[in-house]
Amino acid sequence: MLWLRAIVRGMALFVQLLAFAMVVDFAVMWLLPPKHPIAKYVSRVLDPLLDPLRRFLNKRLNGAVKGVLTRLPIDVSPLIALLLLQAVRACLLWLAS
Repeated sequence: MLWLRAIVRGMALFVQLLAFAMVVDFAVMWLLPPKHPIAKYVSRVLDPLLDPLRRFLNKRLNGAVKGVLTRLPIDVSPLIALLLLQAVRACLLWLAS
């Protein structure tokens, strides 16, 4: 059972690293131009994770509030992904305890 606990804690650490990368992406997005090599690298790593969530949000929110809000003025997918990652991490740490 000890090895299983170590695997779950490793998964929780990986989820925490992804969350940290999203915070870095947010900072890079505000501080560096989009063509900067660091900005390109961070977006290349995180876009495959965020694109499905962006498509889902655009599809659901545009249909749910049609006429009131056609497009979100900001990209909230990193915030929602960050909240989901923290929930997954909390569940993993609960399983490991």
